[in-house]
Amino acid sequence: MITKLWPAVFFGKIHNNVLVHNIMPIKFALLDFKWYIFFILLCHFYLSKRYLEKKNYTIKEIAKLAEVSRGTVDRILHQRGNVSEKARQKVEGILKRIDYSPNIIARSLKANKRSRIVAILPSNEKDNYWNQSINGILEAAKKANEFNVTIEIKKYDIANVDLFSHLIDKLLENPPNGILLAPLFYHESLDFLAKCIAAKIPYVLFNTHIEDSQSLCFIGQDLFASGRVSADLLNRIKIPGKKMLIIHFDEDPAIANHLKEKEIGFRQYFKEKGEKAELQTMRLSSKQGNHVEEKIAEIFAHDDLGGIYVSTSKAHVIADYLKRNSLHHIPLIGYDLIDQNIRFLKSGEINFLINQNPKRQTYLGISYLSDFLVFGKKIDRTNLLPLDIITVENLAFYL
Repeated sequence: MITKLWPAVFFGKIHNNVLVHNIMPIKFALLDFKWYIFFILLCHFYLSKRYLEKKNYTIKEIAKLAEVSRGTVDRILHQRGNVSEKARQKVEGILKRIDYSPNIIARSLKANKRSRIVAILPSNEKDNYWNQSINGILEAAKKANEFNVTIEIKKYDIANVDLFSHLIDKLLENPPNGILLAPLFYHESLDFLAKCIAAKIPYVLFNTHIEDSQSLCFIGQDLFASGRVSADLLNRIKIPGKKMLIIHFDEDPAIANHLKEKEIGFRQYFKEKGEKAELQTMRLSSKQGNHVEEKIAEIFAHDDLGGIYVSTSKAHVIADYLKRNSLHHIPLIGYDLIDQNIRFLKSGEINFLINQNPKRQTYLGISYLSDFLVFGKKIDRTNLLPLDIITVENLAFYL
């Protein structure tokens, strides 16, 4: 009976005449009761909302709860200065208990603080591999700009170490708040990073790793492993009994550490496998103009090539020669999904490409630096991206 009466009490919608007649007095008698229930529910909703709202604790309140000084709390929150382990445990215990999370965004924007990040990388005029790196920077810059972080791009010529040195010296005359660097010139980069450390400028490295560089983070690939993977691939498809050629384009492995690491990994693979393979290294430069074609012709003058490994994104230069001279049978491995390489991968002159994902590298680099400068977020020291092996069969998934 109660379950039948309840809807009528609140809504008065029972269509049986007898029931309606019996409950009408109840409806009027319980009118005050309906408002009482509504009031109780309203109070419950209001108090629950107040209870669930998170209190914004001040440093003073946290210090009082942890029974330490405000200065101690400030040093722990901003990760600066020396604090005793006992005090740290007390403060961190309180922070965990109150689920403390400072409103850093509001604090930063209120202070109208602006941060400036400079990205330093090779020019994309001679090698459009770096177009993808620039695209990653520009994409991350849109997000960073929302938090008052501006991004500048500085380019250098990978064939001119003096211009690189001049660029970085000029940069330190007006030091930025953070730096993203592709350190292709090893020794010069080390000197520059030492100056950044002295000036307390945080930096992130991408593309090329420098051991003990004290960078916030390195984003890229394991270049030694990259060389080994390339060797493994070429070993599977090489022409038996013939030599294999390692070609470096434009950059000198003596000063370009990323090429050196790849070649070391490549050679180490065959050494460990006990493979009796003749390995030869050659350096080609775009500055040689027509002489590049002559040098490539010299490579193929003798029918003794069992496979070619190009350590940069310039595999398409060799692939073009193979296609024009009907040398499709010689295996070729290179790097990066630039348009020219994709075209020769599809037509069969390039067998494999290893994707270094330059856009992802710079996007993460700018994002990590922005998070560090604005939010004080900790960054993992190393972020190694996977060594994606691209063939004509899986190419579509990467485009």
